Amino acid sequence: MKPVSHILYLAVIAILAVFAWSQSNSNILGEPEPQAAMAEVAEQVSMERVAPEVAEYIAQLELEISNLRRELQSKMMAREDSEQTEEAVNRGTSNSSTVMSAPSGFPEGARPLMDARDVHTQFDEEEVDPVWSAEHEQRLIDLMITDEGLRKYSVGNVECKTDTCRLTFVDDIEDPSVFTRELSRAVFQASWDDQRFVTIMQQVEGQEDSLTLYLKKME
Repeated sequence: MKPVSHILYLAVIAILAVFAWSQSNSNILGEPEPQAAMAEVAEQVSMERVAPEVAEYIAQLELEISNLRRELQSKMMAREDSEQTEEAVNRGTSNSSTVMSAPSGFPEGARPLMDARDVHTQFDEEEVDPVWSAEHEQRLIDLMITDEGLRKYSVGNVECKTDTCRLTFVDDIEDPSVFTRELSRAVFQASWDDQRFVTIMQQVEGQEDSLTLYLKKME
């Protein structure tokens, strides 16, 4: 039973218990049966007139209702915090917004332990493996042409080094995160020598038409 329904259920039981006791008490004293609504009866009956066992039962119900309210409030606050955190991650907080996708072939939501802010510097300092770079530059160019989900995007430049490739786009991409997921999917399906890559998106504020994507090979 949901917390809110449980609270209402316990409240109704408490009112009915008080109402039943008041009717019994009225019959014993020869008083006429009350004609008011149950809610009014519950308000008129003071705790001094309630039998000890009924008072104890009501106190237990009130305690349980209070605990359920606190539990419900705690769950609602946790949910709000989770939604706010997710929104902040998606929006980005730095001058250079950098978003890392789940590695190609890894569960959705998994994020590698890597400082994405330094990826540009790392790439510039990375040595060049002539064989690996040439092979993967051609693979990416072919993928952008042959994959149905990618062919509508125009890549301006593809550059690979030893274990990282950089793709630069000059066209305005309406939703870069969608393209990032498409690229991760296509690379995973291509299964280049069973290699796995993490996709890193970097977009500079004020330059919406400038988008850079990095594909870094996972060890």
